[in-house]
Amino acid sequence: MTRDVSVETVSATVSMLLTKALVHPIDTLKCRIQARPFTSWSQFRDHWRGQWWGQCYNGVGVKISLYLPYQALYMTLYTSTYNATYLPMVSALCADIGSSPIRVPMEALKVRLQSNMYPTTVDAVKHLRLFELRRLFVTQTLMCDVPYSVVQWGCYEMWRECNLTETTSRHFSGASFVAGFMCGSVTAVVTCPMEVVRTRVLVQKNDASAGCGGPAVVLRQILREEGALRLWRGAMVRMLWVSVNSGVFFGLYENLRQALKR
Repeated sequence: MTRDVSVETVSATVSMLLTKALVHPIDTLKCRIQARPFTSWSQFRDHWRGQWWGQCYNGVGVKISLYLPYQALYMTLYTSTYNATYLPMVSALCADIGSSPIRVPMEALKVRLQSNMYPTTVDAVKHLRLFELRRLFVTQTLMCDVPYSVVQWGCYEMWRECNLTETTSRHFSGASFVAGFMCGSVTAVVTCPMEVVRTRVLVQKNDASAGCGGPAVVLRQILREEGALRLWRGAMVRMLWVSVNSGVFFGLYENLRQALKR
Protein backbone atom coordinates (compact mmCIF):
# COMPACT_ATOMS: atom_id res chain seq x y z
CA MET A 1 0.00 0.00 0.00
CA THR A 2 1.28 3.46 -0.96
CA ARG A 3 2.25 5.59 2.02
CA ASP A 4 1.52 9.30 2.49
CA VAL A 5 4.90 11.05 2.31
CA SER A 6 3.79 14.04 4.42
CA VAL A 7 2.31 11.84 7.18
CA GLU A 8 5.41 9.64 7.31
CA THR A 9 7.77 12.61 7.31
CA VAL A 10 5.99 14.61 10.01
CA SER A 11 5.43 11.64 12.33
CA ALA A 12 9.01 10.37 11.97
CA THR A 13 10.61 13.81 12.36
CA VAL A 14 8.67 14.76 15.50
CA SER A 15 9.21 11.29 17.01
CA MET A 16 12.93 11.30 16.32
CA LEU A 17 13.49 14.80 17.74
CA LEU A 18 11.80 13.81 21.01
CA THR A 19 13.69 10.51 21.12
CA LYS A 20 17.11 12.05 20.50
CA ALA A 21 16.59 14.63 23.25
CA LEU A 22 15.62 11.85 25.68
CA VAL A 23 18.49 9.42 25.03
CA HIS A 24 21.31 11.94 24.39
CA PRO A 25 23.07 11.30 27.75
CA ILE A 26 23.38 7.58 26.90
CA ASP A 27 24.77 8.54 23.50
CA THR A 28 27.35 10.79 25.20
CA LEU A 29 28.43 7.97 27.53
CA LYS A 30 28.80 5.58 24.57
CA CYS A 31 30.81 8.15 22.60
CA ARG A 32 33.23 8.75 25.47
CA ILE A 33 33.80 5.02 25.99
CA GLN A 34 34.55 4.48 22.30
CA ALA A 35 36.61 7.61 21.69
CA ARG A 36 39.73 6.63 23.66
CA PRO A 37 41.51 3.31 24.29
CA PHE A 38 40.82 3.00 28.02
CA THR A 39 42.07 -0.28 29.47
CA SER A 40 39.70 -0.40 32.45
CA TRP A 41 36.48 1.10 33.79
CA SER A 42 38.38 2.78 36.62
CA GLN A 43 40.67 4.50 34.11
CA PHE A 44 37.64 5.75 32.19
CA ARG A 45 35.98 6.93 35.42
CA ASP A 46 39.09 8.77 36.60
CA HIS A 47 39.57 10.46 33.22
CA TRP A 48 36.03 11.84 33.14
CA ARG A 49 35.65 12.47 36.88
CA GLY A 50 33.71 15.68 37.47
CA GLN A 51 32.94 16.06 33.75
CA TRP A 52 29.68 14.18 33.41
CA TRP A 53 26.57 15.77 34.92
CA GLY A 54 27.29 19.19 33.48
CA GLN A 55 28.29 17.80 30.11
CA CYS A 56 26.01 14.83 29.41
CA TYR A 57 24.04 17.01 26.98
CA ASN A 58 27.11 18.29 25.11
CA GLY A 59 26.29 18.53 21.41
CA VAL A 60 22.52 18.28 21.86
CA GLY A 61 21.96 21.77 20.39
CA VAL A 62 23.73 20.83 17.16
CA LYS A 63 21.95 17.48 17.09
CA ILE A 64 18.43 18.88 17.50
CA SER A 65 18.87 21.91 15.22
CA LEU A 66 20.25 19.84 12.32
CA TYR A 67 18.13 16.76 12.93
CA LEU A 68 14.96 18.61 11.92
CA PRO A 69 15.98 19.15 8.26
CA TYR A 70 17.94 15.88 8.20
CA GLN A 71 15.08 13.65 9.39
CA ALA A 72 12.56 15.43 7.18
CA LEU A 73 14.76 14.86 4.12
CA TYR A 74 15.58 11.28 5.16
CA MET A 75 11.94 10.22 5.60
CA THR A 76 10.85 11.98 2.41
CA LEU A 77 13.46 10.01 0.46
CA TYR A 78 12.76 6.78 2.33
CA THR A 79 8.99 6.91 1.83
CA SER A 80 9.22 8.01 -1.80
CA THR A 81 11.65 5.19 -2.62
CA TYR A 82 9.55 2.69 -0.66
CA ASN A 83 6.42 3.68 -2.59
CA ALA A 84 8.31 3.03 -5.83
CA THR A 85 10.09 -0.21 -4.87
CA TYR A 86 8.50 -1.66 -1.68
CA LEU A 87 12.05 -2.59 -0.68
CA PRO A 88 12.94 -1.17 2.77
CA MET A 89 16.68 -1.91 2.49
CA VAL A 90 16.96 -0.13 -0.87
CA SER A 91 14.86 2.73 0.53
CA ALA A 92 17.15 3.06 3.57
CA LEU A 93 20.24 3.06 1.34
CA CYS A 94 18.86 5.84 -0.88
CA ALA A 95 17.67 7.88 2.11
CA ASP A 96 21.05 7.69 3.87
CA ILE A 97 23.07 8.68 0.83
CA GLY A 98 20.65 11.46 -0.12
CA SER A 99 20.59 13.00 3.37
CA SER A 100 24.33 12.59 4.04
CA PRO A 101 25.21 16.26 3.25
CA ILE A 102 23.34 17.19 6.45
CA ARG A 103 24.13 14.14 8.59
CA VAL A 104 27.91 14.01 8.05
CA PRO A 105 28.70 17.48 9.47
CA MET A 106 26.01 17.03 12.16
CA GLU A 107 27.57 13.82 13.47
CA ALA A 108 31.11 15.21 13.24
CA LEU A 109 30.18 18.24 15.34
CA LYS A 110 28.12 16.23 17.85
CA VAL A 111 30.79 13.58 18.49
CA ARG A 112 33.55 16.15 18.90
CA LEU A 113 31.49 18.13 21.39
CA GLN A 114 30.49 14.98 23.30
CA SER A 115 34.14 13.89 23.57
CA ASN A 116 35.27 17.39 24.68
CA MET A 117 37.49 17.74 21.63
CA TYR A 118 36.29 21.36 21.43
CA PRO A 119 34.82 23.45 24.26
CA THR A 120 32.07 25.18 22.28
CA THR A 121 29.98 24.67 19.16
CA VAL A 122 31.58 27.73 17.56
CA ASP A 123 35.05 26.20 17.98
CA ALA A 124 33.89 22.88 16.54
CA VAL A 125 32.37 24.60 13.50
CA LYS A 126 35.53 26.68 12.92
CA HIS A 127 37.66 23.54 12.77
CA LEU A 128 35.34 21.63 10.42
CA ARG A 129 37.03 21.41 7.04
CA LEU A 130 35.60 20.60 3.60
CA PHE A 131 38.37 18.10 2.82
CA GLU A 132 37.53 16.02 5.88
CA LEU A 133 33.79 16.08 5.17
CA ARG A 134 34.49 14.35 1.86
CA ARG A 135 36.55 11.72 3.70
CA LEU A 136 33.94 11.36 6.44
CA PHE A 137 31.27 10.55 3.86
CA VAL A 138 32.86 7.10 3.55
CA THR A 139 33.36 6.68 7.30
CA GLN A 140 30.03 8.07 8.48
CA THR A 141 27.61 7.25 5.67
CA LEU A 142 28.87 4.12 3.94
CA MET A 143 30.45 2.39 6.96
CA CYS A 144 28.08 3.43 9.74
CA ASP A 145 24.75 4.90 8.65
CA VAL A 146 23.94 2.65 5.71
CA PRO A 147 24.48 -0.68 7.56
CA TYR A 148 22.58 0.68 10.58
CA SER A 149 19.56 1.83 8.57
CA VAL A 150 19.48 -1.22 6.29
CA VAL A 151 19.43 -3.64 9.24
CA GLN A 152 17.01 -1.61 11.36
CA TRP A 153 14.45 -0.78 8.67
CA GLY A 154 14.73 -4.23 7.15
CA CYS A 155 13.94 -5.90 10.49
CA TYR A 156 11.19 -3.45 11.40
CA GLU A 157 9.39 -3.50 8.05
CA MET A 158 9.49 -7.31 8.05
CA TRP A 159 7.91 -7.32 11.51
CA ARG A 160 5.33 -4.72 10.46
CA GLU A 161 4.25 -6.74 7.42
CA CYS A 162 3.84 -9.89 9.52
CA ASN A 163 1.92 -8.28 12.38
CA LEU A 164 -0.11 -5.30 11.17
CA THR A 165 -3.73 -6.15 10.43
CA GLU A 166 -7.03 -4.30 10.76
CA THR A 167 -7.68 -5.93 14.15
CA THR A 168 -4.24 -5.14 15.59
CA SER A 169 -3.73 -1.59 14.28
CA ARG A 170 -5.38 -0.07 17.36
CA HIS A 171 -2.72 -1.55 19.66
CA PHE A 172 0.07 -1.48 17.11
CA SER A 173 2.01 1.43 18.60
CA GLY A 174 2.59 -0.40 21.89
CA ALA A 175 3.85 -3.46 20.07
CA SER A 176 6.02 -1.16 17.95
CA PHE A 177 7.99 -0.17 21.02
CA VAL A 178 8.84 -3.82 21.69
CA ALA A 179 9.61 -4.47 18.02
CA GLY A 180 11.78 -1.37 17.77
CA PHE A 181 13.60 -2.33 20.97
CA MET A 182 14.38 -5.80 19.61
CA CYS A 183 15.38 -4.51 16.17
CA GLY A 184 17.61 -1.96 17.87
CA SER A 185 19.35 -4.67 19.90
CA VAL A 186 20.21 -6.62 16.76
CA THR A 187 21.34 -3.49 14.92
CA ALA A 188 23.54 -2.34 17.83
CA VAL A 189 25.54 -5.57 17.98
CA VAL A 190 25.95 -5.91 14.20
CA THR A 191 27.10 -2.33 13.60
CA CYS A 192 29.17 -1.67 16.75
CA PRO A 193 32.61 -2.25 15.12
CA MET A 194 31.82 0.23 12.35
CA GLU A 195 30.79 2.86 14.87
CA VAL A 196 33.93 2.40 16.99
CA VAL A 197 36.07 3.02 13.89
CA ARG A 198 33.87 5.98 12.92
CA THR A 199 34.20 7.56 16.37
CA ARG A 200 37.98 7.17 16.42
CA VAL A 201 38.24 8.79 12.98
CA LEU A 202 36.07 11.71 14.07
CA VAL A 203 38.08 12.54 17.20
CA GLN A 204 41.43 12.73 15.39
CA LYS A 205 43.04 16.09 14.80
CA ASN A 206 41.51 17.33 11.61
CA ASP A 207 44.00 19.67 9.96
CA ALA A 208 45.39 18.64 6.59
CA SER A 209 48.97 18.37 7.90
CA ALA A 210 48.13 16.13 10.84
CA GLY A 211 48.35 12.93 8.83
CA CYS A 212 44.94 11.73 9.95
CA GLY A 213 44.23 8.16 9.14
CA GLY A 214 41.13 7.02 7.32
CA PRO A 215 38.95 4.14 8.49
CA ALA A 216 41.32 1.46 7.16
CA VAL A 217 44.27 2.97 9.03
CA VAL A 218 42.27 3.36 12.24
CA LEU A 219 40.96 -0.21 11.97
CA ARG A 220 44.47 -1.63 11.58
CA GLN A 221 45.67 0.46 14.51
CA ILE A 222 42.90 -0.85 16.78
CA LEU A 223 43.55 -4.46 15.75
CA ARG A 224 47.31 -4.08 16.22
CA GLU A 225 47.36 -2.16 19.49
CA GLU A 226 44.15 -3.22 21.26
CA GLY A 227 42.89 -6.44 19.67
CA ALA A 228 39.75 -7.40 17.73
CA LEU A 229 37.50 -7.47 20.79
CA ARG A 230 38.01 -3.72 21.24
CA LEU A 231 35.91 -3.20 18.11
CA TRP A 232 32.98 -3.96 20.39
CA ARG A 233 34.06 -1.33 22.93
CA GLY A 234 30.96 0.17 24.53
CA ALA A 235 28.74 -2.50 22.96
CA MET A 236 26.50 -2.84 26.03
CA VAL A 237 25.98 0.92 26.32
CA ARG A 238 25.42 1.10 22.57
CA MET A 239 22.87 -1.70 22.80
CA LEU A 240 21.05 0.18 25.56
CA TRP A 241 21.14 3.42 23.59
CA VAL A 242 20.04 1.94 20.25
CA SER A 243 17.36 -0.29 21.81
CA VAL A 244 15.76 2.53 23.80
CA ASN A 245 16.20 4.92 20.87
CA SER A 246 14.53 2.53 18.42
CA GLY A 247 11.80 1.44 20.84
CA VAL A 248 10.77 4.98 21.77
CA PHE A 249 11.04 6.21 18.18
CA PHE A 250 8.95 3.47 16.59
CA GLY A 251 6.39 3.61 19.40
CA LEU A 252 5.92 7.37 18.97
CA TYR A 253 6.13 7.08 15.20
CA GLU A 254 3.25 4.60 14.95
CA ASN A 255 1.15 6.62 17.42
CA LEU A 256 1.60 9.80 15.39
CA ARG A 257 1.01 8.00 12.09
CA GLN A 258 -2.29 6.66 13.34
CA ALA A 259 -3.29 10.07 14.73
CA LEU A 260 -2.44 11.94 11.52
CA LYS A 261 -4.35 9.45 9.39
CA ARG A 262 -7.60 9.95 11.27
